[in-house]
Amino acid sequence: MKYCVIDISSSSVSLIAAETNGMQLQTVFSDRVNLAMLHYMEGKELSSRGIDKLTAAIADMKEKCRNLSAERVYLISTAALRDVENVGQVHEAIAKRTGLFVNPVSGETEAYCDFVANREYGTEPGTALVDIGGGSIEICDLSKEERTGSVFLDFGVFQLHEKFVEKIQPSEKEAEKIAKYLKKKFEKAGVPGKGRIGAVIGVGANCGALYELYSAYYKEEKTNEKVMSCKKFKKLAEHLIKGRDRSGLILQAAPEKLYSAGIAAVVAKTLFKRFGAKEIRISPRGVKEGYLQLILENRLQGSYYDFGQQASVSCEAESEKKRAPRGKKAANDAKKSAKQGGAKKSGTKSARAKKESMNADAQE
Repeated sequence: MKYCVIDISSSSVSLIAAETNGMQLQTVFSDRVNLAMLHYMEGKELSSRGIDKLTAAIADMKEKCRNLSAERVYLISTAALRDVENVGQVHEAIAKRTGLFVNPVSGETEAYCDFVANREYGTEPGTALVDIGGGSIEICDLSKEERTGSVFLDFGVFQLHEKFVEKIQPSEKEAEKIAKYLKKKFEKAGVPGKGRIGAVIGVGANCGALYELYSAYYKEEKTNEKVMSCKKFKKLAEHLIKGRDRSGLILQAAPEKLYSAGIAAVVAKTLFKRFGAKEIRISPRGVKEGYLQLILENRLQGSYYDFGQQASVSCEAESEKKRAPRGKKAANDAKKSAKQGGAKKSGTKSARAKKESMNADAQE
């Protein structure tokens, strides 16, 4: 059976397609389109233009799922929409245009999905997983049992940019302020300290971009095993803050991360120093893979689009079908629930607007 998961993150809309064999899954296709939500904020709400761009990107991804002969597609949102005040309007627009129901993923569940997708790395003690997102940061001690070793921080690269950075990239003084702020946050959150972590697994687009920058900076040939030395990474991080040609390096290796690469490097450097880690390995698996694995293991439920029925099934309808006896009444109840499922308006915190100096078309 082939499943697809589309993820609305703070900086992009991404997709994986995976084939399943029992409880095992293998990713056979992935895609990503850059779309920074904060460029389209009007106060605390996502603008009409932002909603149009988001729904268009999701519609394109859904069509790719169809072309891949997927049987089901799940649409999830992580930090991108958690703080958007008109999230109900956004969900409604997505459902109306694409037929997909949004499955909001909490920060704690996001960290757990990262953990599940990469738990095989936990066979070695002293291994931590790090996901430096645009709107949140997740850290997991992979040697711990399930959720006990996970830390979720409700801020990410974009919030750090808004709080500390005046221009596009952080200055040396701004980077120092960010590092000082991070040290306090990591300490308060109980992030593991020196002596406990020797290796780091980096997941997500920002960690992937840091590897691209690392390879370009040191002119190293890329391999399937994406490994960085922490000692050499420290020099790269310093270059991304102090180097005269830092913009040139970013535009060469990761142009879509012009606003975020420097800050992501500061976050990574601060974490690696706290850990006392020796190397960083970039994993190709993250939230989407973990979410789908939990679906397969029946430890998570989500609304999905069924290409066979050409219709969406809400998570309520899916639960009902599992509990109710088979028969005409059960089928009718499931269909009724699916129609009523829709996109629900969830409670939100206030969203922060991007600085006016940032060009709204920078990501187009």
